[in-house]
Amino acid sequence: MKTINLTYTDNTQLETFIRAHNLTEEEHILIQVFTGIIDKEFISSLVDRLLSLLPQSRLVGATSDGIIDNRKIIQKDTLISFSIFNTTSIETYISEKKPGSYELGRALALRFPVEEKIKAAICFTDGLHTNGEEFLKGLSSINHEMIIAGGLAGDNGQFKQTYVFSDKGITSNGAVTAILYGNDLIVSNYSSFGWQKIGKTLTITKSKKNRVYTIDGMNATEVYAKYLGEEIRDKLPSTGVEFPLIVQREGIDTARAVVRKHSDGSLSFAGNLKEGEKVHFGYGNTENILYHREEVMQKTQMVPAESIFIYSCMARRRLMGQHLKSKLEFNQNPVNINGFFTYGEFFHSCNQAELLNQTLTLLILSENPEIKRFAHEEKTSVHYNDSVKTVNALSHLIAQTTEELMQLNQKQQSIIRHEVAENRKKDQLLLQQSKLAQMGEMINMIAHQWRQPLNTISSVSSSLLLKSQLNTLDPTILESKLKDINTYIEHLSTTINDFREFFKPNREKEITDISEVITSLKSIIGDQLQSDDISLAMTIEHPIQRIFSYPNEIKQVILNLIKNAKDAINSYNIENGKIMINVTTAGPYISIRITDNGGGIPEEIREKIFEPYFTTKEKDGTGIGLYMSKVIVEQHLDGSIGFSNTDNGTAFIIKLPVSSGKLG
Repeated sequence: MKTINLTYTDNTQLETFIRAHNLTEEEHILIQVFTGIIDKEFISSLVDRLLSLLPQSRLVGATSDGIIDNRKIIQKDTLISFSIFNTTSIETYISEKKPGSYELGRALALRFPVEEKIKAAICFTDGLHTNGEEFLKGLSSINHEMIIAGGLAGDNGQFKQTYVFSDKGITSNGAVTAILYGNDLIVSNYSSFGWQKIGKTLTITKSKKNRVYTIDGMNATEVYAKYLGEEIRDKLPSTGVEFPLIVQREGIDTARAVVRKHSDGSLSFAGNLKEGEKVHFGYGNTENILYHREEVMQKTQMVPAESIFIYSCMARRRLMGQHLKSKLEFNQNPVNINGFFTYGEFFHSCNQAELLNQTLTLLILSENPEIKRFAHEEKTSVHYNDSVKTVNALSHLIAQTTEELMQLNQKQQSIIRHEVAENRKKDQLLLQQSKLAQMGEMINMIAHQWRQPLNTISSVSSSLLLKSQLNTLDPTILESKLKDINTYIEHLSTTINDFREFFKPNREKEITDISEVITSLKSIIGDQLQSDDISLAMTIEHPIQRIFSYPNEIKQVILNLIKNAKDAINSYNIENGKIMINVTTAGPYISIRITDNGGGIPEEIREKIFEPYFTTKEKDGTGIGLYMSKVIVEQHLDGSIGFSNTDNGTAFIIKLPVSSGKLG
C-alpha cells in the first residue's frame, strides 16, 4: 500500500493530480479529507467531485483545527489523502445523532460485517455535540478487538460548527467511519501525552456524564476564573483546551478538554467526568512534548509502516505552533504522514477504546510485513529560537515547583490527618469525662428528686403500721393512704425514666420537639432549683417547635447551661434567682436563649470559657462542661453557641438548624 497527499486548491489541480498518479486504475482507495474551511456547500461540492472522478473509492473526512501534510502544518486549507491498498477492503458508514452518543456508536457498529475480521476503524464525530467517551463505548460494545483511531472534528478553535462527512453524506451532529479488513493488513498504533498536572487537587461535585456543573462545590466556569483568571473564563471553551482537567484512571493520566460553555455556567467536556473524581488543571510541558520525538520515531521503526496517520489534539498545535513540526520529522523515513488536529483523539489499547485529549496519536498501516529501518542519528538535536527556549525554561520551572508543592501538600495532609486523629481521641476522652461528671451530678439530682417522695412514703407507712398495731386502722383511711403511696411510686418511676432517657445514646437523628426536650429537664433538675429558691421559666414562640436532631445531646447542653446558671446564682448569693429559657424561630434555625440573673461573666475570662479544662470552680469544676457543649453544638448538631452579658446576668444563645426537609 501507499499514501499520497494533495493540498487542494481547485478542481483542475485535483483532476491533474489524479491522472498523474493513475488513481482511476486503482480498485481499493481510501480517501481522507481534512479541511479548515467550515462550509457545508464547499465540502459537499468537493466530495461530489471526488466521487465523480473516483467512483470506486471510499471517503471519510472532518473539519479541523489544523492539518498535517508530511512535514508541514497548515491551517484553513484542505488536505486530501489517497491511500491505495493492494488487497485490503474498505467500507464506510455515516450515522446521524441518536438519542445519545453511546447509541450513536452502537448503531454504527451493528452495521459492520460480522463475517469479516475488522483490523481498524477510522472514526470521525462532530466536535461539539457528541460525547466522545460514550461514542467509543457504544462502538466497541459490539467489537472490542478492532483498533479504533480518529477523533472529534474541529472548527479552527471557534467551537461553533463542525462537520464530518463520507461518500454517504455530511452531518454536523453525528459520526462517520471507515473500516478496514483483509488478511494482509498490519495495524499498529501509538500515543504521546506530555501534559502535566498543576495546582491543587479538585473534586467533581456535580456532573452528568460529560457535563460538569460544580467543582469543589463551585460553579464550573468560576473555578476557571478563580485559578486561571477571568480572561481564561470569558474565552471558554477555546482557552479550556489549553488548560484541561486531568483525571487519573487505572493509574493513567487522562485529560478532558472543555468543548462547550452553557448559560448556567456548567461546562461540557469532550468525555465524561464522574462525581467524586479527583482532578487537576493541566498545562503543556514543552520539554515532554518536544523531546518525545525520538521515542515516537523509534516506535514506528519497530513495526511495518507504509502509511502513518496522525490525529493530534488542537492544544498541541496552539502551544507549540510551527515548532511542533520537529515531532513530525522522521529524518530519512520516506513514509507518508498526514492527519489533522482534533477536539479529542480516539485511541485503542488493551482491547479498550479510549477518548484522549492533549495527545498525539498515530495509526500505522502496512500490507508488507517487512520492517523497514531507516537511518537516523542516535542523538538528534533540534534548534529552537529564544521564545521556545523561554517556554521550555518556564515549563521546567512550573513542573519542578508543582512537584515540590504537591510533595509539601502531601506531607502537610499527613500531618493534619495525624493531628485530627489525635484531637478526636482527646475529644472522645473529654466527652467521656463530661459524661462521667454529669453522671455524678445526676446521682445528686436523683437524690433531690427522690428525697421528698421517699420521706412521705416512709411517714405514711409508719402511720399505717402504728394504727394496725393499735387496732385503730380504718379501711377507708388505709385505701386512701395506699393510693397516696402509689402516686409517689409513679412519680419515682417517671423520674428514673427521665434520667434513663437522658443517658440513652442517640445513634440516629430523629424528629425532636424542643418543648418536650426542655419540659423533661424540669423533672430532672426542677426540685434542686426549687430547693435553692431558683425559678425556671420557659416560653416558646409557637406551640410546636420541631427539629431533626439528637434530643439527648440537646438535653445535655441545655442542662449544663442551667446548672452553670444555678451555680453562678448561688455563688453570688442572689435572692430570687431566675433562669429563663426562650425558644424562637430565626430563619432556618431555632434559637434557644438561656438567661439568668447570676451576675454575668467577668471581662477577664470571657475569651477562655469555652477552652478545655478552664474553670472558676476551684474544688468541684472540671472545666470540660462548656467546652464539650460547644463541641456538641457545632460538630454534632451543626449549630452554633455564643453568649453575652445582660444587665444582671448572662445569656447563652444556641442556634440549631431546623432541617425542615426531613420533617415531612
